Amino acid sequence: LMELINGQNYQIHQFRAYLEEDPSEKRFCKEDYGYKIIMEEKNSKCKFASPRKCREHSIFKAFCPVSCGVPCPTSCVDSLESWYYYNKETVSCETVAITKPSRKKKMCSKFKSIAYMCPATCGICHD
Repeated sequence: LMELINGQNYQIHQFRAYLEEDPSEKRFCKEDYGYKIIMEEKNSKCKFASPRKCREHSIFKAFCPVSCGVPCPTSCVDSLESWYYYNKETVSCETVAITKPSRKKKMCSKFKSIAYMCPATCGICHD
């Protein structure tokens, strides 16, 4: 857990430095999700994203913005997609947002896909 927190703190530090360099071009860019994407038919990773997969599966666009050529949003927003996580259960940022605060905190810290897809709900957006 500390390794994850240290990694996130480093990314936050880099991002803040970027914003100080060019505050007029504030963007909330994400790197591609670095872990396995659980999909209905077959699990995959962003390194296997292709233009066809990006067109046919919106989940690839959500998890692989760099590989799919998705422009960076200008604000920190949650994904509107539903996706599979832990044990093929489906989840969305909307369902995470309405859970009890203690459970939401646990979900955001335990499941990388939830923190990645729901930065606003998980409270990891930084201005």
